[in-house]
Amino acid sequence: MRGGGYLAEVEPDQLDLLRFRELASAGDFAAAVGLWRGPVLSDVTSDAVHQHDVPPVTEEWLRALEQRIETDLTAGRTGELVAELRSLTGQHPFREKFWGQLMLALTRSGQQAQALLAYEQVRVLLTDELGVDPGSELKAVHQQVLSGSAAVSGSVPRQLPAATSRFVGRSSQLHGLSELAGADELSALG
Repeated sequence: MRGGGYLAEVEPDQLDLLRFRELASAGDFAAAVGLWRGPVLSDVTSDAVHQHDVPPVTEEWLRALEQRIETDLTAGRTGELVAELRSLTGQHPFREKFWGQLMLALTRSGQQAQALLAYEQVRVLLTDELGVDPGSELKAVHQQVLSGSAAVSGSVPRQLPAATSRFVGRSSQLHGLSELAGADELSALG
């Protein structure tokens, strides 16, 4: 006990908030967001803390989450993001960044009509609840969806049907694949 109170000596790497900030500033948003365990100080009963200290930390987390999702979108992991983004737009309905990311994930998952419905949903919400139109960033995403430029172009990976058990007449190709893979298993297919 010290000066009428307790003193806890905590190393920087032992405090989640400092570790979170370190990871986020290093650009490792997935690891930073992974430290999140729910609402900040949810077990503390202090109106002052929840009014003044919690909102800025929550905002830091939301920005890191947006960055992590942006990284996932860029990497093409769109299908698994749709459910997460639907949940986030429900929890944070006025956060336009999540809506734009949802629209991109839907479009890149081949669901352009659903992306346009999401835009209409947020547009109506913003107009009815706040009396404002969507911001320029969300409007730009909407235009990308309409024009088709939001879809990811490139080659689609092709795979052989799972039922194929043997290759016939491909021994030289299989030998080359075996050498590349360093695996003798492929030669057993020939």
